[in-house]
Amino acid sequence: MKRSLFLWLLAMACALAVGPFCALATPLTLPFGDSQIYWPGYDNTDKDYWPGWDNDLDTIGIPDFTGGTVELNDDYELETIVLNLLSWETEPAWSILAPGDLFLDVDQDELWDYVVYNPNSKLPMNGNTRGTPEISNSWDVYALPQTLSYSYEMSGTDNSGYWSGYLIRDDHPIGVIWESSIPEPVGTVNFDGWGTTTLTFNFTSPLALPLVNNQYALTLGFTVNCANDVLYETVSWDAPPHHITPEPASMLLMGSGLVSLAGFMRLRSRRKGQKT
Repeated sequence: MKRSLFLWLLAMACALAVGPFCALATPLTLPFGDSQIYWPGYDNTDKDYWPGWDNDLDTIGIPDFTGGTVELNDDYELETIVLNLLSWETEPAWSILAPGDLFLDVDQDELWDYVVYNPNSKLPMNGNTRGTPEISNSWDVYALPQTLSYSYEMSGTDNSGYWSGYLIRDDHPIGVIWESSIPEPVGTVNFDGWGTTTLTFNFTSPLALPLVNNQYALTLGFTVNCANDVLYETVSWDAPPHHITPEPASMLLMGSGLVSLAGFMRLRSRRKGQKT
């Protein structure tokens, strides 16, 4: 009986020490909406063409994004981002427009950490002549450390240049411009769905996300070359037990207490056996 109690206490101590790291996790699918009209700092209040008008409209014409999902594997690594939009209507706008780059902030500091880079031109039109953009299915993923020099490719201005005859959301980021040599990619994404109501970014190698204060969060930014509808959304989720770092003092105190108790009872049992 006493030997069984000793073994039970020892097992409890071991479970407390390693248990939080052995809990099972399951894949997650996290939805997000379209709550922002423009990225922070890129409103159109001071534009010459109907100042401020763009700031009242979530969507200027087409396309109209409604949100999407972030899909994680059972290690809570990023596997897929899906963007949903309403019908392209009767006009084949997918042959006029082009997708921008997908920006990701993974450490909750409001700075982009990665860009999923569209390798093709983001300006498929030449004046009023509508052309069909080349859309690659393989996009590289680049890290964007603070030491890397880059700027934004912008959407342009209403009724000017590529957008002559069109109203768009003026001077909004749509992609990245490398100001020095392009860095080495850290991964690739399979892009699919252009011309449909679902755009899919599948990471060929899942992207690990950092844990900040026992929580994960992902902010994504995306639009097309006219920036008529802009996505800037954050999804967050609590870490599963096996990802949480246990508070060291509490775990050490409880575990060592149980081990000490087990050792004391074991020693007491031996002494009683010697007396008899």
